[in-house]
Amino acid sequence: MTLSSNPTPESAGTSERFYGVVDSQTTLYATVIAKINGVQARTMLDSGAGSSYISSNLLTKLNLKPYRTERRVIEQMYGIVDKQVEISKVIVESNVSEGFGFELQCINAEKAVLTHLPNPTISELKKANHWIRRLNFSEVAATEETYQCM
Repeated sequence: MTLSSNPTPESAGTSERFYGVVDSQTTLYATVIAKINGVQARTMLDSGAGSSYISSNLLTKLNLKPYRTERRVIEQMYGIVDKQVEISKVIVESNVSEGFGFELQCINAEKAVLTHLPNPTISELKKANHWIRRLNFSEVAATEETYQCM
């Protein structure tokens, strides 16, 4: 899961917060704007990830200190890193389903922003992929999104 503190004002009050981002191989990334310790944050959901990460910008905004450090071997696309990491606990709460939330342990990614992903051309994406035609996408006109928690 990826957490970001950069939701847009237009999307903060809507119930249609679930949308996706597509990369050059047409992978649909599930993303939401959720409350992270009460702060609106752009979040990328990755159910296959072995760990959750949080940006240093969001940690600073939350004034959050790590509750523990530990040595981790982190496998990434570009190799394996063996390092000491800071782990913080956050509460992730839904903006849509009142009362739904959970505690998440996040590794400090030591990056101000975790990633930038291009926003797809939604109309073309829906034409090519019939299974998403009924989905409502927020921020259809945006050209790029910034994520700070995953």
